[in-house]
Amino acid sequence: MRDMQKEMTEYLKILINRYLYIDSLNKQVIQLTKWSSSLHRDAYEAGDYFFDLTKYTFGRTMLLELCKLTSRREERSMINWLDTALTKSKTLCASEYDRTTEPGRERKELSQCEYESVINSQLKQIHVHKQTIEHLHGRRDKVIAHADKHYFGDSKKVYKDFPLKDLDISNLMQTICSILKKQFSLLLY
Repeated sequence: MRDMQKEMTEYLKILINRYLYIDSLNKQVIQLTKWSSSLHRDAYEAGDYFFDLTKYTFGRTMLLELCKLTSRREERSMINWLDTALTKSKTLCASEYDRTTEPGRERKELSQCEYESVINSQLKQIHVHKQTIEHLHGRRDKVIAHADKHYFGDSKKVYKDFPLKDLDISNLMQTICSILKKQFSLLLY
């Protein structure tokens, strides 16, 4: 018999590590961008090809990893994890910190209904970013995964058809982080 609690917590740990990887790439891209427009401009210009190549590569890797993390079609994604947690909520034994209890008994088990409410709320939080996620997947599908003929000759067209602002990515990342932190606190802490 499968131990669903263990299986889902291991799966969650992998998702958290994937998020941390994406976040570290994002922070490096932000740092390189700051260098290109700050006091470090001389150092940046000395290695501009390398830095631009690194930003390009990190940006694409980040885009691909975000697509994997937010896809409904992936067998292993945050959305899949939430959907599975919803159907297996009774077996996951979610609990939260409760300061009002005596020392040594600081955790309060959530009812199945309470935990399902948390998950449904998190699915709604992700849904708020539906357009951003669709644009991430559009860019991946049209330019990175396939050489779509409509974008092959005009690489700027993909940015018009699937616009993404840094703020959109940042907000999506914050939502993902919030969801993973909450699930970590309910299942692993």
